[in-house]
Amino acid sequence: MRSLRRLGVLVLLALPCAVPPAFAQTAPTVSAVTIGSSPPRQSRYERGETIRVAVTFTAAVTGTGSPRLALTIGNATRQARYASGSGTTTLTFQYRTQAVDADTDGLSVGASALALNGGTIQSQAGTNAALGLGTHALTHQANHKVNGAATAPAVSSVTLRARRRPPRIRCW
Repeated sequence: MRSLRRLGVLVLLALPCAVPPAFAQTAPTVSAVTIGSSPPRQSRYERGETIRVAVTFTAAVTGTGSPRLALTIGNATRQARYASGSGTTTLTFQYRTQAVDADTDGLSVGASALALNGGTIQSQAGTNAALGLGTHALTHQANHKVNGAATAPAVSSVTLRARRRPPRIRCW
């Protein structure tokens, strides 16, 4: 060993090493669930309107494929599809209300509502996210009711009137 030191050669031993706990990749977890859309009429969505729900994680995540979020509308479970947010801490899910949807006490999102459905939700390092909503689940959001039997107002026609006389053009 002394002869190697005199020659200026450094000998490194290959030892197995473990990643210190501070650097270990932990799974992103859900830190908040919010209904990001606002019903336009008296806290009520009507047929054809879109409900947007944001699920926020503790770290940036990548969403791929078709994850979904189960919404409880009245006594029925409806699936909101993954819409956007890959690469950020917040994924957005959307559901378009249907004629059969009715909920008089407000939407709910259960603790086990988030499902991969063949897709993935992972950290930037590739660690699978924890899917449970835990204490961030939503129960009966009174400001988000649904009356699918009612049709959201839509523009059916537009009438333009022509001016009777041309405008004056003045030149100086």
